[in-house]
Amino acid sequence: MGAIFPTYAEPLCDLAAQLRALIDPASPKDTVFIAVRPEGTLFTTRHDKAVAFGEADDAALGRLLGYPEAKTEIMAKPEDAVVLQVLDEGGAVIIEAAASRDRAAETLLAFAAFVPARGTIQWAHPLAVLGRRMLLNGEIGNADS
Repeated sequence: MGAIFPTYAEPLCDLAAQLRALIDPASPKDTVFIAVRPEGTLFTTRHDKAVAFGEADDAALGRLLGYPEAKTEIMAKPEDAVVLQVLDEGGAVIIEAAASRDRAAETLLAFAAFVPARGTIQWAHPLAVLGRRMLLNGEIGNADS
């Protein structure tokens, strides 16, 4: 397996929303990546994606998840990075991806089909996204942090 960049674990509310979308026949979501160990775990309804994950690097993982732009491309100019998120009606993240500002519209169009009834799509600063993850995972904002 190639290198997959480490990331902060997603909150359980987001993972639950992603898995609900994965099994929802009305949703186009067919793959969920969970960073529970260094190489992560892939859940998918497609055999070809499961096979491809075995040799995936970070760019290939992004393609498996439907991200239009590789993380390495975005991180070449981090000051231009934004994160696009599709949220369910409760505000949990169904899918999110970083994008460079000049390709954010492409990511927005790619994610439009993932917006459920009463859901929404939004953009956020990458640090805000990581801060939310840390807060919901109890890594900040409590007496032990």
